Amino acid sequence: MILYINTSIREYLEFALVNKSPQLNGKCGDKGKVFFLRRKVGIRQSEKALSLLNSFLKKNKFKLEDVKKIVVNRGPGSFTSVRLGIVLANTLSFGLKIPMVGIYNLELKNDEDYLNLNKLKFSQDFIKPYYDRDPDITKSKKLK
Repeated sequence: MILYINTSIREYLEFALVNKSPQLNGKCGDKGKVFFLRRKVGIRQSEKALSLLNSFLKKNKFKLEDVKKIVVNRGPGSFTSVRLGIVLANTLSFGLKIPMVGIYNLELKNDEDYLNLNKLKFSQDFIKPYYDRDPDITKSKKLK
């Protein structure tokens, strides 16, 4: 099963569980199944990410150990939001010893697009974020 993580949209968390195998916990048919969650969490993305992922897995009767690959949205997006998703994906990949891949704000429109994530090239390498501009996290340099 693939776990898709998207935190690139400020104040939102998106997760998808993509399973193309014929049977896993009696949840899939021949074509596979996609479970999707998009939740507005406000400025508390980092506080809510792990608990929301955990409840999403439980609601769909899966365990973290069922995840065999990770796809993470690398951006572009909010600096902090993108960084959160990348850290989450890298940590899960390292801890579970599973491969992952990063994609760029790929438009995933329907279940078939999610099922096709399995065709991506996965690796054990750490993923780096993509920012479309320099981070704006320093104090203002306005002249007085």
